[in-house]
Amino acid sequence: LFAWLSNPYFGAMALVAVGVTLLVAIPLFAHCFGGRAVLARVGEAIGALIVIVIGPLGIIIASTRGVADQIVTRQRVELELYGAHIGDYLKPVSGQYLWTGIFGTDAAQWPLSSPGGERMAFLGWTVMALAIIGLALGWRHRGNIGLRLRAALFLTIPIAIAMAIFSLASPYSVFGHRIPMASSFVFDYLPFLQVYARFSLFVMACVLVMGAVGLALLIRGRSVTWRTSIMGIAIILTAMELPISVPIGTGVPI
Repeated sequence: LFAWLSNPYFGAMALVAVGVTLLVAIPLFAHCFGGRAVLARVGEAIGALIVIVIGPLGIIIASTRGVADQIVTRQRVELELYGAHIGDYLKPVSGQYLWTGIFGTDAAQWPLSSPGGERMAFLGWTVMALAIIGLALGWRHRGNIGLRLRAALFLTIPIAIAMAIFSLASPYSVFGHRIPMASSFVFDYLPFLQVYARFSLFVMACVLVMGAVGLALLIRGRSVTWRTSIMGIAIILTAMELPISVPIGTGVPI
C-alpha cells in the first residue's frame, strides 16, 4: 500500500512481484510441506493482501477515478509509444561513457542504440554477463550455495520475465503479427499507469540480483588479489557502459 501511495508504478510492480512469488512458491511449498498447510498459509497471505492493499487501493481508485480521468488524458496509442521493446534492454543509450568515447556523442551514429527517454531499459552487457554466470554457476552448485541464494535465483527469473512482459509496448509486433501485451488488459482499470516501459526498473533489479549471485560465486574460494581484481573490473565496466542519467519523465508523478 505504501508503494502505491508513493508512486503508482512502484505499487503496480510490487503487486505483480507478489503475485508471481505466490504462483512460484505454492507448488514448491506444497511439495515440501503438503497441500493443506500451504493452502492455509496462502489463504492468510491473500487475505492480508486484500485487507491491507487491494481493499484500500480499490477505495482510493474508485473515489478518485473521476478526478484522475480529468487530470490524466490517456490514449491507447501511448501503450505503444511509451512501451519498451526487447532491443531496448540490449542496446545502449546515449549518456554512457564507453560508446560515447568510441563512436562520439551522437547516438544516432552508433552501430547499436536505443531511443532512451521513457524507453530507457538498457541492462548493461557486464550486468547481463554476470547474470548468465550467476544462473550457470547457481545451477552447477545448486546443492551447496545455500537456501538464500537458491531462493533469490529461483524467484528473480519468473519475476523478471513477468515485469518484462508488462513493460513491452502494446500491441507488440512479433514476426509481423501485432500481439496485445499485458498493458492492454489493465489500461482501462488503472488510470494512473501510462508508461509501462518503467517496469524495466524491476527487470534491472532482478538481473542485478542474478549478477550479484554470479559475482559472489565467481570470486568464492579465490585469493584476495583475484577477488579484488574481478570486482574492480566488474565495477569499472558497469560504470562505463551504463548511463548516468535517469529516464525522462513526461510530467509530474501522480
